[in-house]
Amino acid sequence: MKFKIHKKYFIRLSEFKQLKRNPFIAGILSIIFGFLGIHRFYSKRLVTGLIFLFISIYSIKMDNILIGFLILFCFLEGIVYLIEGLFFLKEKFVKYRILKANKKIESKENRYIKEKENQEESKVIENSEESNTTLVEVKEPEKENQEESEVIGKVEEETIREVSEIDQSEEDIEIIDVSTLEVSPIEYENIEVEESIKNNWIEKLDIPYERKIMEIDQIKYETLRFYFKLCEFIDKKLKDKKSSLNEEIASIEREGGYYSNILYTIYCISEGCVTKKYSGGYNYYNPDYSYQLLEKHLGSEMQKDVLEEANRIENHISSPNEETRRYFDLMDCGIERTWWDKDGSIRSSRKFNAEEANILNLTPARNTTVWNIYEIRKRIVYLYIDLWKTILDGLYKEFIWQRKNKKIIKNIIKHNNRYYLTSDEEKILSSLIRIAENSVRKIMPNTQLLDVDYDKKIISKYLPKEIISAIEAKIYYFEKSIGYADKKEILEDMISLNPNDWKLKVEEILMLRQDGDIEKLIEYSEDDNFIKIAKNIIRESENEKLLLLCLYGVETHEKLSQKNSKLLNQIINPNNMDMYEDLIEAKETLSTELLEKLLELRKAKRKKIELNMEKVEISKKELNKTVDILKEYIGEESEEESENINNNRLAIILENNKNTEINETENEIEEDEKVDIKDDDQKENLKYIDFLKLIVDKEKVSIKEGKEIALNNNVLLNVFISNVNGELYDYIQDQAILIEDDCIKIDDFYVDMVKELVNNEE
Repeated sequence: MKFKIHKKYFIRLSEFKQLKRNPFIAGILSIIFGFLGIHRFYSKRLVTGLIFLFISIYSIKMDNILIGFLILFCFLEGIVYLIEGLFFLKEKFVKYRILKANKKIESKENRYIKEKENQEESKVIENSEESNTTLVEVKEPEKENQEESEVIGKVEEETIREVSEIDQSEEDIEIIDVSTLEVSPIEYENIEVEESIKNNWIEKLDIPYERKIMEIDQIKYETLRFYFKLCEFIDKKLKDKKSSLNEEIASIEREGGYYSNILYTIYCISEGCVTKKYSGGYNYYNPDYSYQLLEKHLGSEMQKDVLEEANRIENHISSPNEETRRYFDLMDCGIERTWWDKDGSIRSSRKFNAEEANILNLTPARNTTVWNIYEIRKRIVYLYIDLWKTILDGLYKEFIWQRKNKKIIKNIIKHNNRYYLTSDEEKILSSLIRIAENSVRKIMPNTQLLDVDYDKKIISKYLPKEIISAIEAKIYYFEKSIGYADKKEILEDMISLNPNDWKLKVEEILMLRQDGDIEKLIEYSEDDNFIKIAKNIIRESENEKLLLLCLYGVETHEKLSQKNSKLLNQIINPNNMDMYEDLIEAKETLSTELLEKLLELRKAKRKKIELNMEKVEISKKELNKTVDILKEYIGEESEEESENINNNRLAIILENNKNTEINETENEIEEDEKVDIKDDDQKENLKYIDFLKLIVDKEKVSIKEGKEIALNNNVLLNVFISNVNGELYDYIQDQAILIEDDCIKIDDFYVDMVKELVNNEE
């Protein structure tokens, strides 16, 4: 006796079918008589059956406990076979439903054929109750194909039968002579016949099982159209090899077998392509197994040709109609709604190939709020795809991969449905998308970062260190590449999504700097949270213009804090505070005009000096008397020398009047009033002269050095420069000191004037 050795111990359901054995019976035998090997003999596993029998007999004779373990093992084996039996019953039930559905289809087809025959009969014979029956001899046209001859034959038989049933006893039958009538054949070429019916592919199609999705009219129509084109393509290819699809069908049916319905195989391929086109993936039927059957029947070369042709036809499937869009939850543009691109905006800005789209669809969905912001979502997706490109490139490089990990990465690419992902595959996808998201969060203001330490460990576990380094480098350069324009787009998108988030508005204004920050602040002046916005800008900004507007805006609503009041006094000249108070009382809205008014308050107020000309005349007379007295003692002086003395005296008088300061603009100096110059002003003037001398000698002073000088004077740099310009205003009538190219310098137009002033002071 020859025994067949089987490599696998457990018997699969497919093997039970081949052996024509019931798994239920095998399971029961295994549970009850398994220790004797009965179930193994039933399943034609003679070797293991004999081994079980020998062990049982030996254990009984030797009182060995081994039989106990054998009984337990057979019990578990029986449970496995009983579970397989459940699947066996399920298949039986499905086959029963398919047969029942086929009967319904056949009855519908028979009804359709009868209706068609009745329509043909009505075209040939017209019966009328009032008129006599007339028999017209019709000459049968030449048959163009077998189907047409059968239809005409049936019509003629029915006609003859009806005529023969006419009561011959009636005497009033009128016979018309038709010998003179011209016989014209029916032009069947002019009859519109669908291409699928004319070639018989759809009529020959036997559908044992139809999925529910085919209830959608457009899906059914596109699938049949796709199926017809594939049949025509295959038939043409076979005819090139001196065969045909009909011949192959007949040959396959003669051979028999469980999967001999080759037309249904082509139909399933068509269904998979159509549903994939509309759903964005093989979410309803994956035709891979159908392609395997096609290869088995028609060869690998034909299978490759059909796959290529199917991909070509797939691009010409019509756009989804309203019913199809509703069923697949598609957008109006016809593309699927995905978790990573719910409105299709990302896919409209960039095309994703099949591999990229598949990876994104397999990735576990992220539902954090940042995914609601388009500019953020777009950058996360782009970075995520770039990280995957780095991984896929590493598959084909000579890196040290663990075989298991490399297989996991390849399986992710091959998957078409995320419900079939293993836990390892899902961990990799989830960790990578979190790492990409966290990298984008770093450039977002007021956004919490993710804890990605665990995700980094997961990636390090499955990927070679070279790929890990490449991923880290990719993320580093991504963060560095985010520039001003990117941040501006992100902020604008975040604000449009969260218009009540005043912190984002603060970040936007501070980020704009000289590129529209004033205009943006004025725009937000009517915001409900303007006071919060202004106070935060005061804390963060050093822009004097922004500070002035913010301080003014806050003080129109509430009293300034002590710190902010001190800051205001450093910016605005103390002599101009009364004018600032007038503006506060007016409560003007923020505008560029208001800003110009506030900026004017930084400058020292121009002092108005009025001279009493009567006193000047008296001084002249006294001078003349003094000159006359001097002449008596010194002698005669030339007129020229006298005039010089007079001029010097007059200059002294004018200088004394000039040094007389009046704090209020409209006050007039009284004749006998003398105003002394304060010591503090002298000190401050000396400091400014020293600063001017320094800048004249060096031509330029760095910002850092300028800040140190300003701090020594207990003011900010901008305030210090404003005070210097205010001091020079009486002489130059313009802003002479400028901050330009990160340094402090004298305006080129006023260099000589400042030098002359410094030299005169020395």
